[in-house]
Amino acid sequence: MTYYELRDNQCCAYPCPIPEADESVDLVVVGMGSAGAFCALSAAQEGLSVLGLERGSCCGGMSVQGAVNGYYNGYPGGAFEEIDASVQEVLGTVYRPFLNHPDAKKLRMEQKLLSAGVKIEYHTVVLGIYADGQRVMGVRALCNGSKREIRCQFLSDSTSDGHLLRILGIRGWFGRTTDGTAQPFSSVRVYRRTDGKLGRTNDDSGYINPYEDAEFSSRVLKANAKHTEDAVGSEERLLYLAPQIGMREGMRFEGEETVTLQDVLEEKLYPHTLCCAYSDIDRHGQDRAFDGRVYQDWYVLSNLSTVTMKIRLPLEILIPKGWKRLVSVSRCLALDEYVSAAVRMNRDMYRLGESAGVAIAMAVQGGVESVQQIDIEELHRKLKSRGCFDPRPEQLRGFVDPKADPPYQPVEWLEDWEAICRELATDCPGVGIWSCRRLGAAKVGDDLARLIQETEDTELRYNAAIALGVLGDRRSLPVLRELVKGRKAYFYEDCRRSNQLRSVIAICLCGRFGDPEIVPELTAILSPEEYERPMYHQYLAPDYKYSITDHLNMVYYQHFSFALAALAQIADQNPDLRGPLSETVKSALADGRYRRRMTADPPDSSYDLIVRALGEFADKAF
Repeated sequence: MTYYELRDNQCCAYPCPIPEADESVDLVVVGMGSAGAFCALSAAQEGLSVLGLERGSCCGGMSVQGAVNGYYNGYPGGAFEEIDASVQEVLGTVYRPFLNHPDAKKLRMEQKLLSAGVKIEYHTVVLGIYADGQRVMGVRALCNGSKREIRCQFLSDSTSDGHLLRILGIRGWFGRTTDGTAQPFSSVRVYRRTDGKLGRTNDDSGYINPYEDAEFSSRVLKANAKHTEDAVGSEERLLYLAPQIGMREGMRFEGEETVTLQDVLEEKLYPHTLCCAYSDIDRHGQDRAFDGRVYQDWYVLSNLSTVTMKIRLPLEILIPKGWKRLVSVSRCLALDEYVSAAVRMNRDMYRLGESAGVAIAMAVQGGVESVQQIDIEELHRKLKSRGCFDPRPEQLRGFVDPKADPPYQPVEWLEDWEAICRELATDCPGVGIWSCRRLGAAKVGDDLARLIQETEDTELRYNAAIALGVLGDRRSLPVLRELVKGRKAYFYEDCRRSNQLRSVIAICLCGRFGDPEIVPELTAILSPEEYERPMYHQYLAPDYKYSITDHLNMVYYQHFSFALAALAQIADQNPDLRGPLSETVKSALADGRYRRRMTADPPDSSYDLIVRALGEFADKAF
């Protein structure tokens, strides 16, 4: 037997005898948040003895303690809908109609758990874990100041930051693979609106690493303090700040199966699907210039940011590789950073938890030590009866806009060349561009190159060049250079928000090609004179569908950041240019004045941090 604990943030393991247990249960769920609460609930309903350990004072996670009490994407269906209905039916709402009252939901959720037989211990932290090899046996917990030894058949890490996985020394990753940057967090305030209803914010509050204590504390304090500044002079009355910070990601780990963005976009099927999530790839932040290539292909180059996707989640993403009787049921899953950004919505976390609880119950009752070993057809039968497996099988992918009629527009990938040309001739060419990427250079590369040469349709020529560039074909470069030099504030209109500027797309592709001929244009973008162009002052209001904010000059930031990233790629591919480019870039950024041209927000705010990161990137890249 081995006892694991964290000391100075490091895993320490000690041989030990089997401790005398204070309590034995089938399942211990550590973290009674969005996924953990429903994991505990469904496992208990399926007949397991369940103990929920929660460090806070209530169940429910972000929808309760974080006051993020509405829904963005995610499938409906499952136990959460009954709880939501009881909140509305019994207590009504003092929020806007689509929002649940956090206190009412907290009450109803706890009542539901207790009625199912779940035992809950609040103000509790896990100090250590017992394991026989890679087979979890139990935990040591501090429950309201008393140390307890708890044996279990299964253990669920539902902490959302991988606390138990870190205790066990399971390797994890945090932030974006390219540079370690996390999604922005949110500090939520609740206020009384002028109409007497309650409202709440859910804005980006800056970047934060939850595993760095000093940074975490400093940035949370600054974000919370800003709410009081914003309240001065407002007719809305500040009531309280949500006690739980809105972290949009935790650590990721290697699972028995790990799902990547490429898997999702290729619509990969799995033999052991647990459930299906449903969202766009909602990774917050504006620094797309430093994202991974596949995500850039989808979000930036093809302009498909608000296409929602069915995301199939195999059972194996819950299981740290090689471990038995251990699952991670929270936003901390074996997913890459982009899939993780989609599979974190409240509805889908509820359904993931409910589905996992049923799977764990089947494993315990079947006498097996991994949910991989259960009867998958029987699992699906149980989940379908609960309405939480795949509630809308017909919705595979589509544009979603609540204000449109209809609000859901299905997307079909194209294979017919004439249909692709029709799409590429519009200001919504995203489906056409991605369809070309799916078909590949061997099938459509020559057709696109010929189209660029022969068409008299300017829109078709430009968009065909971008599609060809996405395929990695250098025959696109003359047109791409033309787009960069023209620098028109032209943006696509596929999406309800986050539409891309075509000149920025061209800059991104020129950088990928390592094109030395575009260097003068890119270095000009870094110069102070560039900011005088009218295009940087044209779209500074919400009628430009790019999530415009008065806190950041988005058009200027996008051109500047992508130019900087492209110059770094060109330097990497042309060693003889590295010296001159390094000197030019460092000179352009030396006085820091470019930051004030982008944002006037205070230090450590979300926009200040992404602007400051440009200089940090340049220091590393050059």
